[in-house]
Amino acid sequence: MERIARHLDITLYAFRRRYVVKDPDGEASLAMRDNGDCIFWNEGCDIYSLRPRQCRTYPFWSQNLKSPDTWAEVQKACSGAGTGKLYKLEEIRSILRGRKTK
Repeated sequence: MERIARHLDITLYAFRRRYVVKDPDGEASLAMRDNGDCIFWNEGCDIYSLRPRQCRTYPFWSQNLKSPDTWAEVQKACSGAGTGKLYKLEEIRSILRGRKTK
């Protein structure tokens, strides 16, 4: 949050008030627009080089990995899901923990 706030030239307090909400688990999350898009999505990510963990770990969010059916829904909505490198389960878990894989 601090890096993004500095990039936007606002205080951390202002950034949190303007751009951060609590997710269902009570964790900080970037705000979303009414259509479900991230507040920083404008025909591309405005803060891609500074994107937070929630963005770096997408689509490996627990709600997306619950079943093959939920994963199929993610693939319909996100053209990049299901393409590219095939990750092993332990690699996904490591990514979600915020650690690099070996």
